[in-house]
Amino acid sequence: MKKIFTLIVAAFMALGAEAAEDLTLNASETVAFSDWGFSSEAAPTLNFGNWSAGGGWQFETALSQDNYCGVDIAFEATTETHVTFFIDYEGGAEQSIDVPTGSTGIKTDFAFAGGITKIGFKYGDWEATANENGASITITSAVVKAHSTGQVVELPFADLSDSATNSETGAVVYTKDADNQTITLNNYTWACYWSFDPAILSDDYEKIVVTFAEAVPVSGLTINAEVTDDASWCGTAIGSVSKDATKATAYFSALPGASITRVGFFVDWQAASATVKITKVELVKKGDNTGINTVTTTKRGNESIYALSGQRISTPVKGINIVGGKKIVMK
Repeated sequence: MKKIFTLIVAAFMALGAEAAEDLTLNASETVAFSDWGFSSEAAPTLNFGNWSAGGGWQFETALSQDNYCGVDIAFEATTETHVTFFIDYEGGAEQSIDVPTGSTGIKTDFAFAGGITKIGFKYGDWEATANENGASITITSAVVKAHSTGQVVELPFADLSDSATNSETGAVVYTKDADNQTITLNNYTWACYWSFDPAILSDDYEKIVVTFAEAVPVSGLTINAEVTDDASWCGTAIGSVSKDATKATAYFSALPGASITRVGFFVDWQAASATVKITKVELVKKGDNTGINTVTTTKRGNESIYALSGQRISTPVKGINIVGGKKIVMK
């Protein structure tokens, strides 16, 4: 029988988290992401050709999600037709949000793990009423948002689940050395976790940050979460732990609206086992600047258009919600 530990938040040490400052991006310093289809010569007005690879800001040193949580960009109303806003991550993931005609801004949290390598816009002519000449927008402000100063709760190593064996085979799947704060996990293991009773809400917490005393020796280690309405033996991966990393950050934005019962480690097929030494585990609450995937337009008076790409929607009093390609008019 699994032993469940009760998390009593009041008993933990609350610390003030240092927040990085917002990063202001200069629209006059945008660059093309290919040799065709984009012009920044008239910046801050950006011109996009049909099916262009687009352009924006490219970072020689990837922006760390330890410091930044999302973007907030304002512009004059888009002309002619839609554009696509996108964020590229280390490892190849791309987050994209359609920006309809008449939109005047885009605000979104980062949705994937890894550093941020590119932020920009492109035009893809996928509609039946295509505009062969592309589209253009004029940037009025572009900010990469720093994490707000949210409360930090430390999870004691002592509250990590006890050592465990496979109930069917009897094989040891996880051992814990409490004196040295070291854990050893075998592959395909979901036996090492901090439990929450009552469950914590993903809408209340921003991330969990694990600091290691020594570099992680293997690939294939992830931070997983289990939610009350989707309990599974391996949980849901919310952040990857790179080989040689000394810190790992997992964001709860991957589980919008979820009640989380436990968070811990999982080792996949890439490693037979992994031994790691933990020095600190921090659970960070959300502050005031948590973003949502929002595209704002003045095309119809004061209405707003909200675009969802895996994160929660704020419902307007009057406007249009775009969910899975379907438009729902709110009256």
